[in-house]
Amino acid sequence: MNYKVAITRIKNLFDRTKRLLISDCAKLDTLYLVLRIFKLIFLLLSEKKIIFNVNAKKSSFKFIFKPYKALGFGGRGQYLYREYYDRFFRVDLDTFNKNFQTFIDVGCSRGFFSVYLSKAYNCKTLSVDLYDYAIRDCKENFELNKIYGNFLKRAAIGSNEDNGNIIMLEKNEVPSRTSVLESIKTNHKNSNSISMISIDELIKSYGFNSFDLLKIDVEGYEYEVLKGSIKSIKKYRPIIYLEFSRKKYEILKIFNDINYLAFMPLANGKLISINKNDLERRLYENIFLVPKELGNHKSKIYLMS
Repeated sequence: MNYKVAITRIKNLFDRTKRLLISDCAKLDTLYLVLRIFKLIFLLLSEKKIIFNVNAKKSSFKFIFKPYKALGFGGRGQYLYREYYDRFFRVDLDTFNKNFQTFIDVGCSRGFFSVYLSKAYNCKTLSVDLYDYAIRDCKENFELNKIYGNFLKRAAIGSNEDNGNIIMLEKNEVPSRTSVLESIKTNHKNSNSISMISIDELIKSYGFNSFDLLKIDVEGYEYEVLKGSIKSIKKYRPIIYLEFSRKKYEILKIFNDINYLAFMPLANGKLISINKNDLERRLYENIFLVPKELGNHKSKIYLMS
């Protein structure tokens, strides 16, 4: 292992430990989290695979932990946090009064969001990720939950200008931290390269006639993914859930212009409305973008005073 790789792994381990200590799970489910940490250590040392249960807001589902040796693989975070893995899993999506027929999961990893939505709403799901291993494991988790007929695709998602580009994936990067922003464009395909496509093109290629929920987790490339989705978003008015770390003002401006509202989930699953004036505050890293015609159900959505 070279020096640069070692430093990167130490930094990733430090970041994960810090996130664990300040997580909702550490605050709200402390005892069980501690017990699962000890069990996780045992599972890693014994190289044992295990199936565990997640009791999310709308449905429970099963998920597989695999003892991959490297960080960023195998579902360690999902095993530890379960329904506290992301506040999305504690939000009552029925609040939005939306019929979820089609869900597109960009950055699906091993399928934690995809399996949950498919199980909770029996919706058609398109799960997209950069890595073969993630697509294979996602398929395995679907089958574990007896969910069949959904779509899985290995691709890099970007803007319409990105369509057809080929990028190289960094071999030494943790898969869950791989970003298109830091990838190098190339003209040659090989085992470490991947083609890019926009959501607009994906929807066209799969012939979808509905598009109700979009989740985006692409390590800082969310703005470009949204730009490559805008025709479909204007047409179908889906709810969008995304990591919210880069180009925040630009994202809110785009969606304000097409009559969307922004909401941030709290630890208890309730929602607060946010606008550009809130962005200087230290808030949660993910947001919902909701069509105004759905988000105006103020009797159900808990708004910031």
